[in-house]
Amino acid sequence: MLTTLMLSYILVQIFYFKTTVLVSIDLSLLIFSGILLWVWKPIILFDKISAFRVFKLIVLGLLLMLLFPLLNLVLLLKNINLGQIGVMVPSSDILFNENFSFSKGYYCFKLLLIGPILEELFFRGIIQTKLREKCSVKTSIIMSSIFFSAWHMDIEQCIISFLAGLLFGYIYEKNKNLLEIIIVHISVNLGVLFALNENMPFHFKYLFYYGVLLVLTIIITNKILKR
Repeated sequence: MLTTLMLSYILVQIFYFKTTVLVSIDLSLLIFSGILLWVWKPIILFDKISAFRVFKLIVLGLLLMLLFPLLNLVLLLKNINLGQIGVMVPSSDILFNENFSFSKGYYCFKLLLIGPILEELFFRGIIQTKLREKCSVKTSIIMSSIFFSAWHMDIEQCIISFLAGLLFGYIYEKNKNLLEIIIVHISVNLGVLFALNENMPFHFKYLFYYGVLLVLTIIITNKILKR
């Protein structure tokens, strides 16, 4: 463990470029994931997913965006006061801090592809899988969720990320398919990106979110009727 911490510090110092902080973080996570895959050799489970299953996973991820305000009342009230939907948004310290210089295009790429793949590979595929070898299912999910929430380094996002980590961990443990969690994670981040689009009229965002809720309601109702 001490060796891992020391190596972590060294890698972060090497790859921490002040003008490309997001790239540095992703590069460090990628290197660590590669090292742990080689040393620990965790059995990461993937499987094929039907198109309809993908659709349901996307809807689930977007639905989480509707539930986040209920779990974060402080942010909800703040955003209502600003005339915005109370959804989880990336930390303003990174988005709007002039000390950070990065490509907005890379940020979108990170939200929709790099982040979900690397984070789920590391926290669910590697950490949760290895913890499961020595701990109970419940303990491994909780611990990996704590690590996952700490990774987001923002108090508001940490709370939501911990709860999302519990859900992601449960789904992975239940279905044994990391690809499913990656898809849900991507759809959650897609909702974040959509909410951050300042050019999108406010009422369109309402239609988008509650349109997702309507679709989910129909799917659940139809499933119950088929029992």
